Amino acid sequence: MDWTDYYNRELAIKNANELIDRVILEIFKKGLPIYKNYDLNELAFLLRAPIFTAVNIFIERLLRISCRIKAKTDANYPKAAGKWQYFENTSKAILNYYHDYFINYSIMNDIRAILNDSHIPFELREIEFPRPLDRLLPKKSFTLKTFARKMIAYFNNVYVCMTKPKIVGEYSGWMKQIFPFSRILRFNFQGNQDEINHIIRQQIRECCERVFLSWDKTFLGGLTQEKERELSKIFANLIDHVLPISIIEGFKARYDFYESQINNWKIEEVHSFTGYSWNENFRIFALLAKRKGALLICHMHGGGEICTQSRLMHNELQFLDYYLTWAKINSDWIKGEDAIYRRKLDDLKILSLGSTYLSSIKKVALRPVDPKKMTILYPSSPLWDFVPDLDERSKEKKYQHRVNVLKLLKEIRRTYPNTKIIYKYLWTYVNDPIKKYFAQELENGTVALTDKAPSTLFDKVDIVLWDAISTGFAESVQSEVPTLVFHPQAEFDCVIPLGKEIYQELRESGVIFYDVESGLRSFNKVINDMPGFIKARKAPIRKFQEARAYPVTREELVKNMEVAILERKKNKYE
Repeated sequence: MDWTDYYNRELAIKNANELIDRVILEIFKKGLPIYKNYDLNELAFLLRAPIFTAVNIFIERLLRISCRIKAKTDANYPKAAGKWQYFENTSKAILNYYHDYFINYSIMNDIRAILNDSHIPFELREIEFPRPLDRLLPKKSFTLKTFARKMIAYFNNVYVCMTKPKIVGEYSGWMKQIFPFSRILRFNFQGNQDEINHIIRQQIRECCERVFLSWDKTFLGGLTQEKERELSKIFANLIDHVLPISIIEGFKARYDFYESQINNWKIEEVHSFTGYSWNENFRIFALLAKRKGALLICHMHGGGEICTQSRLMHNELQFLDYYLTWAKINSDWIKGEDAIYRRKLDDLKILSLGSTYLSSIKKVALRPVDPKKMTILYPSSPLWDFVPDLDERSKEKKYQHRVNVLKLLKEIRRTYPNTKIIYKYLWTYVNDPIKKYFAQELENGTVALTDKAPSTLFDKVDIVLWDAISTGFAESVQSEVPTLVFHPQAEFDCVIPLGKEIYQELRESGVIFYDVESGLRSFNKVINDMPGFIKARKAPIRKFQEARAYPVTREELVKNMEVAILERKKNKYE
């Protein structure tokens, strides 16, 4: 049981997005001098990603504590060592809010102290936790190779700014697959270390407190005025610290730098493959280019679950001109059911042009599976210490699904004792049941951990097992390695009708299953009837690829993209 069993998650998401909109509107109405050159839509594009993160985390923790108190399973949370701080940029702020123990346990303990009516005092001993960001954002040591890369990037930036191409994109591996270096920029403006502007930040806090107090909280149940005031301060503190120095104290320097950079530069298209949310330098550049008539184009850099993408929908999608998906066929999966945001997306052109990345995945040679010497690759989905937003399945449901996968692996090892398991372990969760159960096997090598990309291991294993439909699933079916998915039953509910149809066909073919018994049948079919399994999966896999992750060549994508955008431009001026 978790809070999603007590509260309507869709209603919580709706309330969260209304709260985000109102916070941004209130900050805009405040007329802060640093944003005097931005209209409301531009300010929303600048601020929405970090505010989205803070609001979703706050409401998820609020509902989590409220649920535990109502269920009478209330408990103290650890007190993590640390202190509140401002981060230098958006990516560091968001990653810390996702993973930092001090931030998340502080929020939960503060909310618990307000909501708990028992008035029983509790003592918390400060605990030192591992630093997950040391792995996610490791410090890079100086080498001649890294120095050479920096110099090449610097001179490439100089060249692009001198030649002023009409089409520009943010540096990424995906960008390099489509465009030449002469169109690629790195947006890494640093600026000086600015002192914290406490006056502006206090004004933002006051805006957040006012919005929270006037926001409809009836879905939470009855709250006294005193509790609302105390919660509003926690809420305001969270918003304040998620807004990085780069978009408060360092904003003017960035704005002036990029305004000067594109002053005499006629840009027609700005492309992104990693999104506009994480890099404020890129967001500022893109918005200034858009003022001069440039189209903002975002390329999807993943393909998996066929469900509504409300995280994207409620963030940058509403600000773009084009969104290019990995699909081959057009569908409304991206827009969802929210009428307000569907209207906001009316002018957005969603183009389903396929993926050049998938076309680079090498095919593997199919071979019979020897049950006496079988290797399974299991690349797990993230098992978060803290749920990052309301769209995610709850921590409890993710954990239970991982336990179910463990049950399947135990049954496979019981049926086929010599099976080797390669476990691709993601993120930093410290209580992973699979690592705990296979502790001895991890020592003797019959179960191995890996940090390699799954696609580099497809030709070295017999079967790939996923615990959700994901980009990795799209990679492995493209490689044609035997691929199975222990799909969480709860995820099926958020899938659009087209997805339900495809998943049902994948289930009938044995690719997808929802319980251990069905999973064993799928493994047995791969082992004992490989030709039959390959034949059964062919049609539903093709349908999945066309709807979500279709491989195309670079030439095909560039040609189709240019034709589609040219047609749009003609229609715009006719």
